[in-house]
This record gives sequence, structure tokens and C-alpha cells, in this order.
Amino acid sequence: MFEFITSSRIGGRIPLAAVSGLKVEELQREEPASSVEQHMRIYAVNVSHPLDSTLQQRLTALCSSRRRERLPRFYHQEDARRSLMAEMLLRAAIRADWSQCGQGSELQFAENGYGKPYLEGMEGLHYNLSHSGLWCVCAVSTVPVGIDVEQIHQQELDWVEQYLSAEEKAELRSGTEGERIRRFYEIWTMKESYVKAVGTGLSLGLNTFSVVGEGLTQLAPYHMKRYNLDALHPVAVCAEGLHFPATIQIYTAEGIGNLLA
Repeated sequence: MFEFITSSRIGGRIPLAAVSGLKVEELQREEPASSVEQHMRIYAVNVSHPLDSTLQQRLTALCSSRRRERLPRFYHQEDARRSLMAEMLLRAAIRADWSQCGQGSELQFAENGYGKPYLEGMEGLHYNLSHSGLWCVCAVSTVPVGIDVEQIHQQELDWVEQYLSAEEKAELRSGTEGERIRRFYEIWTMKESYVKAVGTGLSLGLNTFSVVGEGLTQLAPYHMKRYNLDALHPVAVCAEGLHFPATIQIYTAEGIGNLLA
């Protein structure tokens, strides 16, 4: 889903050694010099189960007014839950790990001219959100960042041709049917993470760049890394620089509620 929106002390963050950090080909072989130390953390929450009614009411009250107004408009409750928990995940992340930049309950959301959100009054802090299927994900970084998660499902891939570069189409055609489906989702999450990191929205045509082979070298100074939340939910993160965390920090909905209480 394309959206510019991806602790022991609270009993809700679960170390997830099983989350794999599969590093994709880097755009540069040497780390670019920088006088500013770069940091990034990636977070996720599983939203497969309905929220307790009391918790849902409390988290909805914490939600930004714009998102809170949108929640009742969702036809499916699952979609509303993903939207709500994506913002709550960001708030929990900032409260837990970026408190020097501001408290989660005081976030002021704004958007650039292309619709990419940012946090007012938090100079030098960037974030991006995504949600699909059973998961919401969030990346917070000191450099521009984009994140995307997709739920894999079987489908015909004829429709994707117009969105892929020649290199990407050739790679998909070279695999077996089963390989093509998984590889398509890996490519798609990488492409969306790049578009979201650049921050110009879909004005950047998806077929105008490649995230495979030599095409990766054209995307500097952006780099990418892939993760898997589970067998059906690949994640891609794109950012300026090479400072990607090895794992994703997993929260529970209850843990988020405790942290934001």
C-alpha cells in the first residue's frame, strides 16, 4: 500500500531475532563522508487482531485530528485499524527512542508540496509509514527515509509491466512462476521505498528508474535494505546513506498503549 505515511520497560517491544536483514546491493561501495552522525530505527506492530474497545478509544483520542476524522470513513475495520496503528506506532517510537526531539502526544504533522508528511518543529528528524496485510511499519531517521511493506498474494503480473524498468521486467521473466511473485513484491517495495524517500510522490514515474542490477547505481546517494517480517510480508527501506539497523523493533498494540498512557 502506498502511503506517505512502513521495550522491556513497557513490556510491549519484542526483540525479533527471526526478522532477517537481507542487505541488497549498495549504490556506493564506500560510505559517503559526513560530518553529521546518522541514525535510523525501524519499527513494526502486528495488527491481525481487533483492538480491545477501551484501548481503541484511548488510541483514537490520541490520533491527529486529520486521521481521526478519516477513520470512520473506512469501509473495512481492518483498514481503519491499520491507519490508526500506523500513527500510534510512530508516536510510540518517538516517545521511546527519540524523546530528545519531542513527545509522541505533541506531534504536529505537516506535508510538503508532494504530500510527504513531516513533523513540524523537529528539524533533522524524518519518518515514513506503511501498512499492508497484518503489519504496520515505521522508519525514523536523521536522514530522508522511505519504507514500504506489502502482503504477498498470488496474482497475474501483466498489469505491472507499465510500472517496471526494462531491467526489472527481464529479471521477473527469468524466474519460475513462484519466484516471480516473491521477486515482484521485493522489487515493488524497493521502488515505493525509493519514491517515498525522495519525497516527490508519484510525479517520479515508477518505470523511470530501476532497483535491480546496474540501475541501482543511478539512485545514489540513496541506498536500500530489505527485511522480512514473516513469509508473506517483505519490507524495503530506502535512505540517504548506509546506516540501516540490523533488525526491526516489534511492538504489540498493548505495549504501544502502555507507552502512550
